[in-house]
Amino acid sequence: MLSYSVLDANVVDVEKRRNPSKHYVYIINVTWSDSSCQTIYRRYSKFFDLQMQLLDKFPIEGGQKDPKKRIIPFLPGKILFRRSHIRDVAVKRLRPIDDYCRVRILIFLGE
Repeated sequence: MLSYSVLDANVVDVEKRRNPSKHYVYIINVTWSDSSCQTIYRRYSKFFDLQMQLLDKFPIEGGQKDPKKRIIPFLPGKILFRRSHIRDVAVKRLRPIDDYCRVRILIFLGE
């Protein structure tokens, strides 16, 4: 069985989807250890859910005891907003999600 790891992941854009309902997904380019590349699409809620799981499993790294020792990046929480602001919010989250992906990879690779 071959095992690959992620070498790089960067969020390049946000895209509106209409099925099964209106929502936005983040377009992420992933580079694997075998040098292959893949584009994946994820909703913000998937990143946020992962964030919550990481904070539960790694309270020290999440800064629960000492905020200065936090190494798990911060992601803004879920918010309620008017429909006209949905794209604006999605675009504003591009950078934090990209930073989040990059820091997780650096931690994983031990850099």
